Order: sequence, then structure tokens, then C-alpha cells
Amino acid sequence: MTNVDPRDIIMSISAENWKEACETLRHAWNESSDTSTGWSDVKFMNDPLSTEWIRIIKIAGYTVPPTAENAEEESQVEIDDEALQRNVSTNTRDRICYDLILSPTYGVPVLYITFPARPVPGADEIYAALLSTTEHPLVPPMQSIGPLGALSMTDHPVLGLPTYFVHPCRTADAMDAVTGGQELSCGAYLLAWMGLIGGGVGLDVPVGVAQYLAKTTNSPGTR
Repeated sequence: MTNVDPRDIIMSISAENWKEACETLRHAWNESSDTSTGWSDVKFMNDPLSTEWIRIIKIAGYTVPPTAENAEEESQVEIDDEALQRNVSTNTRDRICYDLILSPTYGVPVLYITFPARPVPGADEIYAALLSTTEHPLVPPMQSIGPLGALSMTDHPVLGLPTYFVHPCRTADAMDAVTGGQELSCGAYLLAWMGLIGGGVGLDVPVGVAQYLAKTTNSPGTR
């Protein structure tokens, strides 16, 4: 297992290590198939004309299941079967695609967000579209996502379509601060990156996937 050493590369990741990280995430999904946060699929996009990248497909309108603290209270509420059916709709219009693509300039992953078969939400709608059905508090439109700034519009680097993205210029520094200068496996690097960026845009990592990725932390490897 190849490791990523922040002391040597300041929390950037090579194309080779990125490919391994993508494959590790795909294996994590295949092993767990944990849909607890609304993920419906993880696709490894291996285009010979571009870098390898990952597409995470999430069901929009998915409600995170109740926690143990409120499970008893929830059990006393009448269940609306029709609402549950709407909650797990698989209609294409109800999906959000999170594309994780390595930036050759910054040497870090970049998150691009697209909405298949649906108009791109406006600046005053994007956070509500991403977060309104999760348990995160809404972030005011186009304000900061933690230390990384706001969502911006650009063209998708592979598809050429208008898309929202989180600019990568501060990602390496933020990753270094979050990880505390630890040596990370490729899977653990990706887990830390998704934890840093994903929560603010509705991309919560399922527990089963996170556990699989975290296990790679202790795998032996070379830089």
C-alpha cells in the first residue's frame, strides 16, 4: 500500500497515488454498500484520455436516519409509507453527482457537483439543494465552506458542462492542518479529504465506507 507523506509533499497527492485512492474508495463501497447517508453508487471513471476520477451518486431528498438518541421518540411517530417511498426515489432528477478529480496544477483532489437532467441551481439555491434534507444546518448561500471558501461555478474538466466546485488553492494547507502532519495511506488521505470538504456540501461518508478507508491507515507501504 503506497503511503502519502505530508512532510515530503505538503499534503498533495501524485497521480499514481490518486489512482490507488480511487480504487480503494471503490472497493470500500463494494464491500460495505452502506447507503446510510444517501449514497446510491460509486463509479471509478477510468478514461484513457484523462486522469482517473471517482463519481459518487447520492439520492437527493434522502433523510439521514434518526440517531440512537432520538430513535425511541421517532418510533412513537406514525410512519408514512408514502413519504418513505418518496425519500428513496431513484428518479434521475433526484440525484446529485459528486465528482472527485485530481487537479494537475495543485496536486490535490477537487470536488465538482452536478445535477443530472436538471437545471443547475442558482447561487441562491445551491446550498438548499445540497443540504435541505440532511441534518446539517443550512449555510447562507455562497458563503464559506470551512477554511476552503465558497462554491464557485466553472466548466467540468472532463464533461465540459457548467458545474459547481470547491477551489483547490487552499486544500493542501487545510489538509496539513487537519491531519497534523501524519503519514497517511491513500485511502486515509481520501477519507480525510472528504471529511474536510464533504460535510459542507451534503457529501457525508457512510460509516461502512469510512471504516474500510480508515483500516488502510495501518497498512504498510512506501512513499
